[in-house]
Amino acid sequence: MAAWPGRIKHYLSSSVWLHTYLLLLFFLLYRYSQGFFFIRPAEVAVTMLVLLVIVFLVNLLFKKIFAGREANGAVWVTFFFITSLFFTSVVNFLQQAGFVGDIQWNRKTIIILVIFWMFLFILLYLLKKPAGKFCSYLNALFCILILYQAYVLVTAVWSSKAQQDKIALYKRNNISPAGAVIAGDSLPDIYFIIFDGYTGNKTLMEIWNFDNSRVTDSLRKKGFFVSDNAVSGYNYTPVCISSLLNMDQRPDWFKELGTYWGLSFYLREIKDNALVRALQNYQYTIVNFSFFELAQQPAFTSFKPLSTSRNFYRFVLENSVLLRFFTNPVDAAQGKNNLKLYESLQGAIKKDTARKFVYTHLMMPHPAFFFDSSGKYYANGKGKYRDEKLNYIEQLKYSNRLILSIVDSVKHYRPNSIVIIQGDHGSRLLKTPDGKMREDETYRPFSAIFFPNRNYGRLSDSLFTPNTFRIVLNEFFKTGLDLLESNPKRHTRPAVH
Repeated sequence: MAAWPGRIKHYLSSSVWLHTYLLLLFFLLYRYSQGFFFIRPAEVAVTMLVLLVIVFLVNLLFKKIFAGREANGAVWVTFFFITSLFFTSVVNFLQQAGFVGDIQWNRKTIIILVIFWMFLFILLYLLKKPAGKFCSYLNALFCILILYQAYVLVTAVWSSKAQQDKIALYKRNNISPAGAVIAGDSLPDIYFIIFDGYTGNKTLMEIWNFDNSRVTDSLRKKGFFVSDNAVSGYNYTPVCISSLLNMDQRPDWFKELGTYWGLSFYLREIKDNALVRALQNYQYTIVNFSFFELAQQPAFTSFKPLSTSRNFYRFVLENSVLLRFFTNPVDAAQGKNNLKLYESLQGAIKKDTARKFVYTHLMMPHPAFFFDSSGKYYANGKGKYRDEKLNYIEQLKYSNRLILSIVDSVKHYRPNSIVIIQGDHGSRLLKTPDGKMREDETYRPFSAIFFPNRNYGRLSDSLFTPNTFRIVLNEFFKTGLDLLESNPKRHTRPAVH
């Protein structure tokens, strides 16, 4: 038994190809620890087997290419797979360094990587001295990383029970809207319409230098209350929507979104939210025109980064260079889905059904940019201009056209309805000199609300959007819910793709 430590040390120092396989084990442990809550171990095992075969075949090839200096070939293989498998981490680094932007990161990053791979290959191929000692360092490094990642995973699994208990306790004590139900026929339809990434009016004027008064003046003439200086609780869609529909803000849980455990948590919170549970008590029909699951309603469209049907194979591919090389960095179906959502909402407005709550979520003016101000369609999502900020304004103008069309339909067919048109957060396109999102823009969403009784005493110009449905329930359902105070601590969108 005493000989084992010595044998392990000898193997770590002598095997030049070991780190290419240790890298895979570290990678899978790293990805699994991000999503263990919803990932099946069998999927991880299959992925491991496939990657092992790929690395084995690549190793055979580079043994021949670097004959006599196999250690040099092994170093190239490891760096190739590091940058390929951890592609989104590479992207985040390059974005923070200012080499690529939010929209064009896909192909520009791959070009940078190809140049790096070629340079490293030439360097190692011309290097006459074998890199065997460096390989031993890599072997030791990945062993340490594997042990650390195993510790992270075990800790996460052990702590998940405590997290679930915390969530269950919160839900038991969560708001349960109840009160005197007014006459059944007088309860209004509710149209909740999100235009994703729509920055508020005051911020558009002061920071974007864009006057949005044309649409806001029109909405006010139609009886809407427009909050020019509304504030969101968060700046990332799943958390924003969870916050809006659960009428709450939980800053101490936001850190969980840094992993896919957190993302899956917020997707479940949207599906089973406090508002819908309350409205179902009042016999509301729930109509879902979004890419989230809502109560018993499936997602109406898809948005890949927030898909509810992730598996480990897709998880790995989405974060690797392979999928990014063959696909557009944006969801090509996003533009058509926006039109589908708009048309479906118009159909629901005209349809005479029982009392209903209609949630519609359009991914605009949020990138990618499929429309200019006239509605001209750009199938590649790159928009009319090279400048993404100009494209954002173009798509915002087209969003305004859709907003006014929707409002006209509701006023004509359902004049006694509540209509809530909001951005979940600001555009997130504007950055500080150090590359971070501007808090004075990203937390300032558009908000326009119509109450059929025109009683807007509970609303304010600086509406804290998680209070939106608390105000609705207080005004029309006599619930008497306390309003939340805007938490000055910002909750920044993590790097989740």
